[in-house]
Amino acid sequence: EQNALINSNRNGSATSIQTQQLERLPTLARSITDFTRLTPQYGGRLNFGGRNNLYNNLLIDGSVFNNNFGLNDLPAGQTNANPISLDAIDQIQIVLSPYDVRQGNFTGAGINATTRSGTNTVSASVYGFSKNQNFVSRKVGETDVTNNNFNQKITGFRLGLPLIKNKFFLFVNAETDQQTEPATLFLARNAGKQGTLSNVLQTELDSLKKFLINKYNYDPGRYEGYNLLQNSTKFLAKIDYNINANNRLSVRWNYLTSKKDLPPSNSNSNGTRANSINAMPFESSNYSNVNNVNSIVAELNTTVGNRAANTLIVGFTQQKNYRDSPSPRPFPLVDIEKNGITYTTFGYEQFSANNKLNQNLVQLSDNLTLYKGKHQLSTGFAIEYFDSQNGFAPNFYGRYRFKNSDDFYNSANNGTKNATLYELQYSAIANTDMPLATLKIAQIGLYAQDEYTITERFKIVYGLRLDMPVYLNKIGKNNLLDTMKFAKNETIDVSQFPKSTPLFSPRIGFNFDVFEDKTLQIRGGTGLFTGRIPFVWLSNQVSNTGNLFGVVSTTNPATMPAFTDNVKANIPQDPTLPATTTINATARNFRFPQVWRSNLAVDFKLKYGIIATIEGMFTTDLNAVVHRNANLDTAIGRVQGDGRLRYAGTDAGNRRYDNLNIAIVMDNIGKGYSANATLQLQKTFKRGFFSSIAYNFAPSRDYQGSQSSIANTIYQNFQTINGPNDLTLSVSNFQTLHRGIGAFSYKTDYARIFATTVSVFGEIRSGNRFSYIYAGDMNGDRLTANDLIYIPQSKEQIVLVSSNANDTRTIDQIWTQLDLYIKQDDYLSQRRGQYAQRNGAQTPVVYKVDLRLMQDIFIDVKGKRNTIQVSIDVFNFTNLLNANWGVVKEPNRVQLLTFEGYESSNILARPTFSFPYFDANLQTPLTQTFRNDISLNSRWQAQFGVRYIFN
Repeated sequence: EQNALINSNRNGSATSIQTQQLERLPTLARSITDFTRLTPQYGGRLNFGGRNNLYNNLLIDGSVFNNNFGLNDLPAGQTNANPISLDAIDQIQIVLSPYDVRQGNFTGAGINATTRSGTNTVSASVYGFSKNQNFVSRKVGETDVTNNNFNQKITGFRLGLPLIKNKFFLFVNAETDQQTEPATLFLARNAGKQGTLSNVLQTELDSLKKFLINKYNYDPGRYEGYNLLQNSTKFLAKIDYNINANNRLSVRWNYLTSKKDLPPSNSNSNGTRANSINAMPFESSNYSNVNNVNSIVAELNTTVGNRAANTLIVGFTQQKNYRDSPSPRPFPLVDIEKNGITYTTFGYEQFSANNKLNQNLVQLSDNLTLYKGKHQLSTGFAIEYFDSQNGFAPNFYGRYRFKNSDDFYNSANNGTKNATLYELQYSAIANTDMPLATLKIAQIGLYAQDEYTITERFKIVYGLRLDMPVYLNKIGKNNLLDTMKFAKNETIDVSQFPKSTPLFSPRIGFNFDVFEDKTLQIRGGTGLFTGRIPFVWLSNQVSNTGNLFGVVSTTNPATMPAFTDNVKANIPQDPTLPATTTINATARNFRFPQVWRSNLAVDFKLKYGIIATIEGMFTTDLNAVVHRNANLDTAIGRVQGDGRLRYAGTDAGNRRYDNLNIAIVMDNIGKGYSANATLQLQKTFKRGFFSSIAYNFAPSRDYQGSQSSIANTIYQNFQTINGPNDLTLSVSNFQTLHRGIGAFSYKTDYARIFATTVSVFGEIRSGNRFSYIYAGDMNGDRLTANDLIYIPQSKEQIVLVSSNANDTRTIDQIWTQLDLYIKQDDYLSQRRGQYAQRNGAQTPVVYKVDLRLMQDIFIDVKGKRNTIQVSIDVFNFTNLLNANWGVVKEPNRVQLLTFEGYESSNILARPTFSFPYFDANLQTPLTQTFRNDISLNSRWQAQFGVRYIFN
């Protein structure tokens, strides 16, 4: 919902938000990352037009400040810490279609935050914000929610002053953020127990914990009644030095330390491992992220009269990330299921062992602008050098999956080989416990453009930008691949990155001030935009060449090991010769993401000072990124009943080459699109009142949208009909089709010493997208949570069976319950006799209103006005008014049916399915699609703040 203000003369689309505007908006976050959710000009979390957050580009004072490795969209994103305090920010600008070619390296949005500077006037502020469990809703709909003790405290200060008047200025800001939040909203079920109860039985968890302590001297930790911690400390210092009339130097240093506790990852699980109505993990399966950032950037601005200006930027940013675990010692991760979905989890989190990342970024850019009459000519370059060292080995301590707790006990006590899955990754380098993957890459950008003022009313900007990645790595060759031919005679060489191909981005934009008084402006343009990929996708190749790690992965009872707590027991005797391995590669003709984007907008003033904007934008993917498995063998036939492709369902049958577990290739596809249509009205009144309303319509289609950092996870989590290599154009994961927002603010000064501000932000939007899939490997591709369901038209189109021996329903009763469920579901009822679509279903409409009240008290100190400022923010004020309002809905079960097997071993046999009960006690049938999300997403919460402003 991009928008150029009526008094701007920008070509394309841009919006600038000043600090004063930000501080008047209701917010609990006070951060760069979350402010866009609250401002009237933008969509949430920067998912513009359905684009992935990882394809945005963040600048601080014009210098690059991304998380280039891409585990998250921002530095310290893993800890939810804002790397720079909002209190240090003076202005934020967001652009989606800037036809100014000086702006690049994004296909989503470009964000530039300008930090404050010291001035000739001493100014300072001390502030604190706080919230805790006493100011959070205890009721969602008809459900009473248990609030464990939690709190958040943000404290900080800022100071700006002249060190030498008119010459040398200093600005500093420091802030701490300390949070505790409940790890468990649900409590394990027990007779007579009060609170928000899960279907997981307390007696079973207690028995399991006792068994692990007695058998293995391993305490899996708590499963309820404890908190997760999140802490960060950040500091920023900036000096501005007016060297002389023509030269100005600015140097900024910012530092951050942060840590966040997290529940276990849901990756590769059936259902969810996190605390929910059907799952209760033990504390040992949690993990903690630690993210630290250290950055220094210098900028030199030089002017030569009215003829030329030059900006030179030099910077260095270091990020250090690693993981901690609450597990008392290395221990395999164990998932125990019930009714086909995860019931409880314990052990060392699967992605956390030896997980660390060090990354360094050196940047150099220079922009020269020449002023020649009606022409403003710009040329320049931007160079980034990035290197990283990454330790990452999923399942380094092993991972087991058991169908139920009895199977686990039998395996642990009797050596029964009855796990349904075992995975292990180990070092294949002698005398090296944990190999590290080193990645080195440079990005070069060159550009030239002309901003041509044809008349005072009509301006155009046109230019050409060239971007090219340069791969500097030397990667070990895997000789086993030399003799392998994959589909369509494809060969894979893991020692080779793609060719360094230059990508050209021509653009042209215009701005037409129709009446030369800025009452009616028409703007727009068209052009190519070249972005970057998260470099972790390239690091995956360095880590998975087949030379560094060996992999054990089996679902076959014949090769399944019995459970053991010895994490090294299943490593082959000669680990330098792994039986199977996983490789990642990149297609030789792979190109960085590139889109073709066009927009046309009209800004005009209506009566009564109302500013209106109408804008349309269309984006087409030219080089979208996809991941495929080159080692997946061809299908063996089709599933009887719905006709989809069926695979062998065994390691030997599904692999083209037995010694390759999987061979993920990162490639491009030239399709996919997003569109945006926006209408906005805003007005600023003379007496401190501001209002804005906007509506955005944004359909988006892609082939494989994902934000995962792991190529294998992207591949496995792609919901499909005919297997994970069958890419089909579907609704994007990031689509928000409809969104309406309104922002209203009123400030009044009275009695000479008081001012009161009331601000409201309201939002109504489409719900989240989701896919209906089977639990289990229905089509034999050896993936258990990716098969889109077929919605039966009649009982004859599906073979139903009981979910287990305790399920006493007849087949007719099961069908009746399934039929009634389909009928009540708006999406499923319209697609009977068809496959479900990827992201075809969506949760109900979400609506919320946030409120901010701020009271200023002015104090005269030595002739200067200081201010005491007290504020209260209420997020989801709607829910405070009524427990049924502002409530987010979530699906009761996306894995609607559980695949139980085939009627026989014959290829023509039909698949069988169970329709499990909703609860673990086999008493409540599944009758409704949605339930209330009782997390903080649905509950009102209040934050109190106090600030003292020195002037």
